[in-house]
Amino acid sequence: MKTLLWVSCLFMAVTITSCTKKNYYTTPSQTIVTAVKSTDWTVDQAGTSLAVNLNMPEITSNVAQNYDVSVGISYDDPTAADFSFETIPEVYGGYSFSYLYGVTQGNGFLTLYVQTPSGGVPATNPANIEVKIVLTPSVQ
Repeated sequence: MKTLLWVSCLFMAVTITSCTKKNYYTTPSQTIVTAVKSTDWTVDQAGTSLAVNLNMPEITSNVAQNYDVSVGISYDDPTAADFSFETIPEVYGGYSFSYLYGVTQGNGFLTLYVQTPSGGVPATNPANIEVKIVLTPSVQ
């Protein structure tokens, strides 16, 4: 009788704790990191923001329509031990950052914009920043 009880307990323990195979899929992405100097900013055509236009041949029509394009910025020194990015749109360092991307005349672009938090052209340009652009495919 004890043997039957032990066999039953062993069977239940094996059944309850059995492993389940999980398949994980890592979505491939492309990361571009570039520096934007404080002197690169100019007033945009509307006169409401400072802007920096980045040539982005990686942004094709397919990427613009079918990928997620995420942008992060950092004031940190990229060679420092402590380094972090803030995902935009974001108010960061007293500036309101946003971005626009797409394809015009067959060329990919990404434009960074900066305003005051209240919505106007800043009195001074932001400091030098590192910009991290991540292109991730998505499925519709």
